[in-house]
Amino acid sequence: MDGQHASDKPAPPHATAWELDHLSGWARRYRSSREIVGTHGRVNVDRFVRRLLRLRGGILDLLPRTASGHIRTLLLDQDIDRECLPKDLADAVGFSPA
Repeated sequence: MDGQHASDKPAPPHATAWELDHLSGWARRYRSSREIVGTHGRVNVDRFVRRLLRLRGGILDLLPRTASGHIRTLLLDQDIDRECLPKDLADAVGFSPA
């Protein structure tokens, strides 16, 4: 052991497959919450906000190390487009203005 914790190590220079897989999972769960709102009009607000914040955190964590187009494609693969995201996130990943 070198005495360092995993959190002491710098982030890798590029997003790992594991990180991208997790971001995809967070996007899928966020989309699921949005679909519930659209069909039932009711949703567990705490869960919805938690899923949005996890997605936001994942996007903002990976953007400095991943091309925005790659993240945008990952989101589109999960049926998340500009209208599904807050404006700042949509702009950050390069979705075209509506």
